[in-house]
Amino acid sequence: MQPLIFSSQNPRLKNLVKLRDAKHRRQQGRFLIDGIREIAHACRGGIAIEEIWFDNDRIDGIEFTETHLSPQRQAAVMLQPVTSEVLAKLEYGERSEGVIAVAKTPNLKLGNLVLPSVPLIVVLDRVEKPGNIGAVCRTAVAANISALVLSECLCDVFNPNAIRSSLGHLFSLPIAVASASETISFLKQNNIAIKVARVQAERHHWDTDLRSATAIVLGSEAAGLEKDWLSPALSGIKIPMHSKVDSLNVSVSAAILMYEAMRQRSG
Repeated sequence: MQPLIFSSQNPRLKNLVKLRDAKHRRQQGRFLIDGIREIAHACRGGIAIEEIWFDNDRIDGIEFTETHLSPQRQAAVMLQPVTSEVLAKLEYGERSEGVIAVAKTPNLKLGNLVLPSVPLIVVLDRVEKPGNIGAVCRTAVAANISALVLSECLCDVFNPNAIRSSLGHLFSLPIAVASASETISFLKQNNIAIKVARVQAERHHWDTDLRSATAIVLGSEAAGLEKDWLSPALSGIKIPMHSKVDSLNVSVSAAILMYEAMRQRSG
């Protein structure tokens, strides 16, 4: 247990505050996890927790780590008691649960994915809003998706908003980050059928067989799909919409397609 930190001028605190910025998360290879539920999911998901900062008046740091971490991992975690004023410098948004974890950024390469024999993968291409990533992660876990691949990702996976909007389920799902071309090659090498959600596609999602090894690809509303996904060689699927609407939020589209796949596979 470290000595209590009560000054907002503490150099370690100042360094962690920098992790609110994506540039410093990349440079340090670390990120912050704010909230009890989120930290619990991260621990169960195998995320390497390096430090636990907690409000000394509200949280028993030793009891917290014993509850959520294995004995082996407890020994590697630095427990840092602080005042509520100090912790507020690290907290995200208005919610305060009195505890924040500092975690090591995991390796998100495609080659690290461990997939079942008949995987169902969701690919988000050029998504720029962390909240959408978090929302898709939460639904993906509910729909028993095998993995999420972020193609040409325009934001940081471990943005606090992504973690918060996923309710921590971002850590419950195998995730990889890659370019569009790398992702396509990976899917083809693993004999995974590619189904690209496109407004111009001829086949509706309910008329598409999603029971075999499949990757469902969705682009962002603002950036659309990277050109590699627009190849005529890749199968397209579409969600029917009234003529007055030309797009849906990517998390809504993903939910519709994931649950259609779940329906087919449960049958």
